[in-house]
Amino acid sequence: MTNLQLFLQIITWSFLLYLHLRMIKISQVNELKSDVLNQVSDLSSWFERQSERVGDDFIYLEQIYSNKLTSIELLAKQLNSVSRSNLAKIDCFVALRLIDIEPKSKYFLKGPHFDGVERSINIASMDLVDSINTAYFEVFSKPNFLFRLFHERLIEIKALIFSGVLLLVYFNLFLLWKNAL
Repeated sequence: MTNLQLFLQIITWSFLLYLHLRMIKISQVNELKSDVLNQVSDLSSWFERQSERVGDDFIYLEQIYSNKLTSIELLAKQLNSVSRSNLAKIDCFVALRLIDIEPKSKYFLKGPHFDGVERSINIASMDLVDSINTAYFEVFSKPNFLFRLFHERLIEIKALIFSGVLLLVYFNLFLLWKNAL
């Protein structure tokens, strides 16, 4: 095997490794995005089930609603971390947090108040789903290839440069060793 063949094999393996890692990352982003979107979309029906189960204990209902939003926010932060972009803007969760669950009066224990809360949760969650889908499209379908390459793939570019430098050092040492014999 000549040096050129070995060099081409290493370059080909590096390129295939890069493609493999990129596809793994995209599949992780898609899986996390799907999880976040499913949880946000099902938030209204989840709230309806919990309000029927809990009954008149509004403080407990507000606590479990807050805990559910916190778990969705953590999943959204994980999505942002894996995608290395701001797909799920945490500011969009503010609208869901500002929904007042406790009724203003004892007359609204069941009925119209909860319909309004569920409608508000549904509207805010659909806005969040829309913003996540729009951000995903913007990040992964941008026409500006160079900007996306340098902005999102900086670690891979550094790894390719480092591996190229290592290959050059290896071949120079190999040639020096071969010439010394």
